Amino acid sequence: MKRPLVVAILAVLSLLAAAPGQAEVYLVRHADRDGDHDRLASPAGTDRALALAERLAGVGIVAIFSTETHRTQATVWPLAERLGLPVQGYDGVRELRTRLREVRRRDPRARVLVVGHSNTVPEIVTRLGAALPAGLPLTRQGWLHHDDYDNLVILSFEARDRVRARHATYGSATAPP
Repeated sequence: MKRPLVVAILAVLSLLAAAPGQAEVYLVRHADRDGDHDRLASPAGTDRALALAERLAGVGIVAIFSTETHRTQATVWPLAERLGLPVQGYDGVRELRTRLREVRRRDPRARVLVVGHSNTVPEIVTRLGAALPAGLPLTRQGWLHHDDYDNLVILSFEARDRVRARHATYGSATAPP
């Protein structure tokens, strides 16, 4: 008789632990490409897109935003398909900020995935109000290195005016620049 009660309590506790407590934006650059500038033609790119889906499948993503290029959309398709979410386009940081505000208005604790490019990921971080996280490998121009694809920036909206950025990686490590 005690076992069903313990199982029920553990189930409720696991649901509470999994519930997001604050809004977060998971931000990545498109996955590895090979050959065609706009295609994920390499096995490494496909593997990385699958690794991203595996990494983020359980965090509670409610919206996915991507630029209109094939390489960015292909990066998020495995996760979008797994979660049953559409990939929503955005054109520039200004539009992205507006779209993110709309999502947070509906759900103040929403978790969102955004995929961009080597030059836009750092800009998105700073335009959303965070300092660039330590460990993010940038060129002198402030872009992610050309052949660096494994970075994940997690922006946590902790208070009305406070956004904290953390650096993580996913998938196979990219060779250091």
